[in-house]
Amino acid sequence: MTGSPDQVVLGGRYRLGGVLGRGAMAQVYRAYDLRLGRWVAVKRFRPGGDPVDRRRFETEAQVLAGLTHHGLVAVYDAFQERDTVHLVLQLVHGPTLLQLLGAGPLPPTAVAQLGANLAATLAYVHGRGVVHRDIKPSNILLDEDNHPHLADFGLARLIDSTGFTRSGEVVGTAAYLAPEQVRGERVGAEADVYSLGLVLLQCLTGRQEYDGTPVEAALARLSRPPEIPASVPVALADVLAAMTRLRRAARPKAAACAALLERAANDPGTATGPRTARIRWAAAASGLSLAAVAGLFALLQPSGESSAPATADPASPPTTTTSVGASPTSAVTSAPATVAATTAVPSSAPAPQGGTAEEPAASTKHGKPKKDKGDKKNNDG
Repeated sequence: MTGSPDQVVLGGRYRLGGVLGRGAMAQVYRAYDLRLGRWVAVKRFRPGGDPVDRRRFETEAQVLAGLTHHGLVAVYDAFQERDTVHLVLQLVHGPTLLQLLGAGPLPPTAVAQLGANLAATLAYVHGRGVVHRDIKPSNILLDEDNHPHLADFGLARLIDSTGFTRSGEVVGTAAYLAPEQVRGERVGAEADVYSLGLVLLQCLTGRQEYDGTPVEAALARLSRPPEIPASVPVALADVLAAMTRLRRAARPKAAACAALLERAANDPGTATGPRTARIRWAAAASGLSLAAVAGLFALLQPSGESSAPATADPASPPTTTTSVGASPTSAVTSAPATVAATTAVPSSAPAPQGGTAEEPAASTKHGKPKKDKGDKKNNDG
């Protein structure tokens, strides 16, 4: 691509503006649609990229083109020019959730409503046989009405399909991976529910629950459930505890999460009442051998997702604009590294307590554990 961005016209109709974000697979530009007279986001695949990454990029276009929901970023067009694939997407005017959290935690009522909207979107996606597999704050865009839009389906896969991964590869972002992703097991809709639970917990605390290096973040969730602070109201805390259960079969489906989070958002206690007792989860034995730990260390090497200053676009509208599917260039905090390695987690690595042990109670009220009925019957499907 030659010339300054505002002089380049792609596909005979999209005049490029400033760079909105850069990811491992693509760059995203603000662009003006000369034919329809509107601003859009153009996601441009990096020339000469890995064939698997290219297939993922093409899959994103196909997946999004088949989905229509107000909680998703809409696909307008897709074309190939000069051996480079381009995806034209809805331009969401507003920050990413990652940028918003740079200003501090959100109030419980706002978190519950945000979660209800996102869970409803996931219920729609899952109902059409698609798993996102990379739910994280930088992939959630907020419009001018603060309504969330789920973006970047580059790692999405059809439920029960083999997906497009290199041999033995685990994909996702270390801080938000579900336990089954860390263990290299089958990944289904339950993984998205778990990741969303961690995102909502981060909205409440202002920090990642599992931080550190990718391997440290991944291993931590196998040794302990997330810790929910005492300040989180009971109704909301109970939902988050259920969403982040270690065993995927014990987690509620996205539609149930949406209903429970909506109820929590409308619960007067969510707005006014802190919890009466602090939750301190008991650590569960991970059951991983030293060989499995070594395998995880080899696995969870970040592929790296870089950010660069956005190019100024004098013709752009005054509203803050955020693109889709790339690390935001103006993010207050940098996006976590994306896990994409070529060594599998040993499939023989045992789950904690053989994968059948009881998990800690879902909540604590006045110091008495609340029993989680049904967990004894559920297997780690």
